[in-house]
Amino acid sequence: MPTCESDNTADVDQSDFWSSDGIDWDAHRIGWAISGGCAALTVIISAIAIAKHCRSYTVPNEQRQILRILYMPPVYAIISFASYRYFRSYTYYSLVEVAYEAVTISAFLLLIIEYVAATASNHDAENAIARKDKSKLPLPFCCWRYRPTKAYFMYTVKWAVLQYVVVRPLVSIAGIVCEKYKVLCESEGFDFKYANVYLEIVDFVSISMALYGLLVFYGLTKEELKSRRPLAKFLTIKLIVMFTWYQSFVFEALEGRVIHATQYWTETNIANGLNALAICIEMVFFSVAMWWAYSPGEYKKQRSRPTSVWKPLWDSINYSDFAHEIAVSVKFYIDYYRGVPSAHGHGHRTANLGQGPAAPKATFETAFGLQDQQQRGGAADVRGFENAYASDGRQNVRRYDDPDQRTRKPVRGKPQPPPPEPVQSVLNQRVPTSDDHGLYGFFRRSVEPEAQGDDRYLLFDPVDNPPALAKYIGGRSWSAAELRLKSFADLHTLWYVCLRERNLLETQRNLARRMEIPGANAITENQAKKTVQTMARIKNVMNERRLAYEGAVETVERARAKKAEVEEKKQDEQLLALRMAEYEAERARVQEHNSVVAQRRLEVAAAEAAQRQAAREAAEQARRELREAAEASGVQFVEEDTPEDVAAQTGAPSEVQEQQQAPAGKPEPEAATAQDVAMRALFGDKAPPSGP
Repeated sequence: MPTCESDNTADVDQSDFWSSDGIDWDAHRIGWAISGGCAALTVIISAIAIAKHCRSYTVPNEQRQILRILYMPPVYAIISFASYRYFRSYTYYSLVEVAYEAVTISAFLLLIIEYVAATASNHDAENAIARKDKSKLPLPFCCWRYRPTKAYFMYTVKWAVLQYVVVRPLVSIAGIVCEKYKVLCESEGFDFKYANVYLEIVDFVSISMALYGLLVFYGLTKEELKSRRPLAKFLTIKLIVMFTWYQSFVFEALEGRVIHATQYWTETNIANGLNALAICIEMVFFSVAMWWAYSPGEYKKQRSRPTSVWKPLWDSINYSDFAHEIAVSVKFYIDYYRGVPSAHGHGHRTANLGQGPAAPKATFETAFGLQDQQQRGGAADVRGFENAYASDGRQNVRRYDDPDQRTRKPVRGKPQPPPPEPVQSVLNQRVPTSDDHGLYGFFRRSVEPEAQGDDRYLLFDPVDNPPALAKYIGGRSWSAAELRLKSFADLHTLWYVCLRERNLLETQRNLARRMEIPGANAITENQAKKTVQTMARIKNVMNERRLAYEGAVETVERARAKKAEVEEKKQDEQLLALRMAEYEAERARVQEHNSVVAQRRLEVAAAEAAQRQAAREAAEQARRELREAAEASGVQFVEEDTPEDVAAQTGAPSEVQEQQQAPAGKPEPEAATAQDVAMRALFGDKAPPSGP
């Protein structure tokens, strides 16, 4: 294989980032600083989101995959910064960077499988898809249909995606080896002389298979994923890949036109550097978008202790689950090739892809809650059209069109005791069934009005009967009004009757065609049309009941929520009234207490005033007596001013006023007696204390 020239120049820039004059700010170093700052900011934002998930690691099977997806922006930012800084080795870094895309896409598939499993019983994704019908493949294979209940479906979807986690790293390793020996030659475009075009073809086929498998599984389970915002989660991954690819294409197209080489940078170096710089800037916004799309708040539980960060980090970098899923898928295909019976049945009969224990096939009874009925095996249980039953107008009991067939085994297994007599009303009345108005007689009623037994049901023989007779065979199709009054079990049985009738009509048509009978296609056209119409109406009625049930559940939930809201509001009003009553009672008690205290204060003040008045009168009486005694003895009596008189003359507070103004808690001095006043009048400050 020929080699190509290097994308790098021979001259190497020998200048340093730091010089004696400071930082040497050229275009490369400015981009270096911007890309490094954006990469650091991306790492910080992603680290916060990752730490929040690690501290709320409550659903390990889901959050393990989320952590792997959250690693994508910092991985891309760090590798892009390194590829910008060491631009001469850009190809090696880009090959390593794109390999992590495979890990992210595979982790996203396992994540949505866990989301789907959470909606099913036993936390098993197989139980969730067991009720899915045959569906069309997405474009461009929409002409083919697939049945998700087949055993190979989940293995095929998983292998379609997980093969990319094997192929993409191998392509990167091969690209690194080819780049080492100068045979990769990315700058040469799609030239089949070099290795790059072959690696691109392998990568394109591999990622196309992965994305198509992801699209098939999402289209099948979008109803189960509606509440988990799967589109936003997937876009945050796919937009990173799309932006990096398209901008690299744009920068490559600008080489030689807008982008020109310099002394140390070739056109390819500049285009690669601009692409790496753009990726570093974009990863800041994508890290914020992933934080929002994969919110840690969904897994945070109130009043729970934070979990350790080491186990989540180890789970996220432990890729043994990828290896297990790949090994299980490979083993299944080996068994499928060898003809193992379990590999050719339905998915619910296998080992459930390692998701859990094997589960039995979901029957009609289990799907619609008829647990008391014996498990049926499918259309093979319908022994014949003569075994078909119908409900009479009063009770849900089996009755055969032909009295001679009563001893045969019923379609639904062992007979069950009839339920109690329902209350007759418009809602639960059933359509009466006559002899020629059963499940079977609708399609093959004989034209002979007096026919008895099996003769009532005409099996058209193209040899003995002309094609013109075919239009008279088949009775009529069931109307939607009649089907709405039938039970789930009746509708289910009628569906299998119609299915078998349709297969029989197709067999007769092929037989008539091989016998070269004129008008072979028109022989069974009338019956087939009525059969298909009845089957379509059965599906419509079943859908009506499902929607009615969901609507009733939603109505009940709304009524319950409204009732709970009214009850809560009523309780709030009662609590508020109770608090107001308590407040009013406390307020009245405080007011009463304050009035009692004020009254007590008035009484104390009046008593103190009366005591002071009595003391003054006693002192005045003592002075008069002393004055009279002094006058009688001829002694000159010198009358001293009382403290109240001195206070009145000087303006200072008297002793009584000081006692009134004294702070509470201090003991009040005892009131002066008349003897004390008299002794102070005679002897002044040297008066001896009075006492007994």
